[in-house]
Amino acid sequence: AAAAAAAATFADDDFVFGTSTAAAQIETAAAHTWRGVRSRDGSESYRTADHERRRAEDARLCALLGRGYRLSLDWSRLQRAPLAAFDADVVREYTQLLRELHRRGCTYVLLVLHHFCEPLWFAESAEGGWEDTTGTCRAWFADYTRRVVHHFGALVANWNTFNEPNVYLLNSYVSGEWPPHKLLRLGAAHRVLHNMAAAHRDAAAIIKRAHPSALVGISLNTVQFVAESALTAWLVRLCDRWFNEVVADAFEPAADYQGISYYATMRCAPLPLTWIDTPDELARRGVERVDDMWEYDPNGMRRHIERLHARYNKPFIVTESGISTRRCDNRVRCINDYLAVLADLRARGVRVLAYFHWSTMDNYEWTLGNEQRFGLVHVDNTGATPTYERALKRSGLYYAHVVRRRTTAFDFAPVWRAALREAAASADGRTITAPDGETVRIRINDDDRVELDDATRAADANALDRK
Repeated sequence: AAAAAAAATFADDDFVFGTSTAAAQIETAAAHTWRGVRSRDGSESYRTADHERRRAEDARLCALLGRGYRLSLDWSRLQRAPLAAFDADVVREYTQLLRELHRRGCTYVLLVLHHFCEPLWFAESAEGGWEDTTGTCRAWFADYTRRVVHHFGALVANWNTFNEPNVYLLNSYVSGEWPPHKLLRLGAAHRVLHNMAAAHRDAAAIIKRAHPSALVGISLNTVQFVAESALTAWLVRLCDRWFNEVVADAFEPAADYQGISYYATMRCAPLPLTWIDTPDELARRGVERVDDMWEYDPNGMRRHIERLHARYNKPFIVTESGISTRRCDNRVRCINDYLAVLADLRARGVRVLAYFHWSTMDNYEWTLGNEQRFGLVHVDNTGATPTYERALKRSGLYYAHVVRRRTTAFDFAPVWRAALREAAASADGRTITAPDGETVRIRINDDDRVELDDATRAADANALDRK
């Protein structure tokens, strides 16, 4: 097993802890490009996590998990046609969510304008969506941006114009796995990159005119590519250059900071080795399975931040980072490891402004469906009769304590023992008092029934079993 990460402390109150989501992954799908997409696990992109039905509850959970919250809006619900006025009911709905976040102290809102998803009227237009050569679709996105800024800008501190454009281009125009499902359309991918970068510049100018002090950037997905042989080294160098630098270069001139997401190292032999598609190959190489999707390597985050810092010399915001797992001990380890990396980088003079853990809650993981579990909050959204009920995981309770203490230098074991005892004594066997002083339901799996001291182990275990 890997050595435990050094404790991380963030004494500077300006450093923001938070969590991150995306509308298409937690809201019921409207008329957008992902609606009805069938995933590998058999689930369909439609009713994902019922966020639109539980906004007040979710705002409370977001605030419990940090001062920051990164989210996107459903463009297809807000705007039903090109250049149309926004739907007043949907504006009211999102405004109430943002105000509730602020009321609860979750005031650092990072709003994403484009998170892998467009209205059907945009994507299926005669102009061709992001492949447009006329500038029309770029103008439509600018209009959308103006209206978002007008309605919600006063409640937003920070903006991502685009989330992970490199992932969007790779999956939509190279592998063809994502909408619009175009395989090896490299010319189209280049045109889409050009149009998105231009739309980013337009959006940044619109935001800055209305809110000069607001920060504007993108989120770049970063991957540590590793060649498994000399024969694949050239391909890895090409992928690494395009994925981690070329796309970023297109957006960087109109960005106030470098936003990155980081999840994994990816060995290439020559195709990527992952726990999803090639688990036996990774196991044969002795790779520890921490994440259920990719190879876990927190030092890859360090290497990418150092690399991009040398290239751009801008502040950093980690817009997404986390793991897919059902084991809370693995997610706690992930939180500790990534925060240790960021604390060390800050001590070395790198300006890291914020960390947004992916994700606030379990959600729809694109073509992988609902079975991948990234959330600090469990959502009952699988099986024949999902209830969509929320319950804070052990890792979520841990993160809630980290963001309040601003350090990982504390013993969580007695905190969890007390939570188990309080839950066992509650009417439903799952309710505790959270760090914010309000009650919350917790999720207790078999691997969470741990670390009870000898004096209370048997009594607590029996009480839990009776529930």
